[in-house]
Amino acid sequence: MSPRMWVGVSLGAVLAALWPTLLSFHDVWTSYTYSHGYLVAGLSAWLLWRARARLWEGDAGRNLALPILLALGLLWLAATVMQLRVVHQGVLPLAVAAWALGVAGPPGFRAVLPATSLFLFAVPFWEVFIGPLQQLTILVSGNVVRLFGIQAEISGELVRIPSGTFEVAGTCAGLNFFIVGTFLGTAYAYLFLNRWRSRLAMVALAAATAVVANWVRVTGLVVIGHVTEMTHDLLQSHQTYGWVIFSVAFVLLFWLMRGLERRDRKRGQGDDLVRARPGPLPEEGVVRRRALLACGALLVGPLIYFVVGALPARAGASPAPEATEAMDPWRVAPSDARPFDWRPEFGGAGVEHAWVWTNGTVEIYHDRLVYPEQRQGAELIGGPNRIAEASAIAAERPTWLRDLDRTVREALIMTPEGPVLVWYWYRVGGVETVSPAWAKLLELWGFVRRRPVAELEALSVACGTDGCEEDAAALRELMEVG
Repeated sequence: MSPRMWVGVSLGAVLAALWPTLLSFHDVWTSYTYSHGYLVAGLSAWLLWRARARLWEGDAGRNLALPILLALGLLWLAATVMQLRVVHQGVLPLAVAAWALGVAGPPGFRAVLPATSLFLFAVPFWEVFIGPLQQLTILVSGNVVRLFGIQAEISGELVRIPSGTFEVAGTCAGLNFFIVGTFLGTAYAYLFLNRWRSRLAMVALAAATAVVANWVRVTGLVVIGHVTEMTHDLLQSHQTYGWVIFSVAFVLLFWLMRGLERRDRKRGQGDDLVRARPGPLPEEGVVRRRALLACGALLVGPLIYFVVGALPARAGASPAPEATEAMDPWRVAPSDARPFDWRPEFGGAGVEHAWVWTNGTVEIYHDRLVYPEQRQGAELIGGPNRIAEASAIAAERPTWLRDLDRTVREALIMTPEGPVLVWYWYRVGGVETVSPAWAKLLELWGFVRRRPVAELEALSVACGTDGCEEDAAALRELMEVG
């Protein structure tokens, strides 16, 4: 094969090995916040195609890239097994950049940098900006409407005016405007500007324009609500209104940037990353060797994932209480009903069991949620899974049961029927823990041992009128005989 074919096959093998990650992007990009994802992917693919010649015209690849690629492949393995989607999706552009460094050296790395850095705008880690954007939006919109003579009171996420109350929730923070605006500014900087100072200025201006456009949107809604006594249809559906403001703002920004673009071109192209002068052409054998090494280093992690994942599981879920002998004085029976409004708020379980244990005096409810394999949206530790709403938990702590030589996680949960005492723990790959972080790490250990089953065990009892001490003693007694 020609050097070009070796490079192309090597990159194709890297992308093919990470196909679970490629497939996972669809769920992200069909959400409103990241609906620009396919546009970002298309532009990144085009930039990568435009820079293809630099991948075999650069100097010798760097050996430093090989341990980086090996580490990225193993990180991808761990993140995929533990369903850390944002991590294994973030590995994808980093892997392509490190692969280019290993195959074509610094010139190849610089050639793919625009494509890989732009692709990060389609990776769902941008939620970290929701809090700051939300607070700024509340502060600015609440104070600006006062300049129009409207009495406004800011309380948490609420902006109260005489006509009504506006909730500036996380969805009103303008995260989608911020991501798309910064992406457009970065793309413009890569495509039309040459100097780093000009590029950074463009990205900063684009991000600021997106934030200000959202402020104008929210402020305008408050003013419209005040003028129309909260009756305007725009208050119920205002996304199109927001994108109109966004579009006008960015058309104006790009028009103003034309002057910067012309001045930038006159000052030369000394630090242009994309059009740098290519180095000497390497020999075919060199290209083949470095393409194979770079591809092989990254593929270690994916190969372990596919080979180990194809092996049969060695153990299933824990035996059900019905299959065990009765533990005098305790008796057990299946139960779907209970005298209090509480159940573990864990979704996506493959199997859910509920039993009631009784000794004739007290009833203890036993929940077991089984996750045969960890999948996105069907995982023990992740997403919205929690023992109860944070507002309903009066107290929670790990509790060491010295006489039983084990630890449980104790939670006092307030329900409409009264307080409920809950002891719960996780079991992953046959290992018990009360730490969510350790349970997450155990998912990787369970995968390697082919014991992927993860379980939540929870024992709950309604507290008496005199407190929960006697009920805690009953829980301890049940666990001792069990």
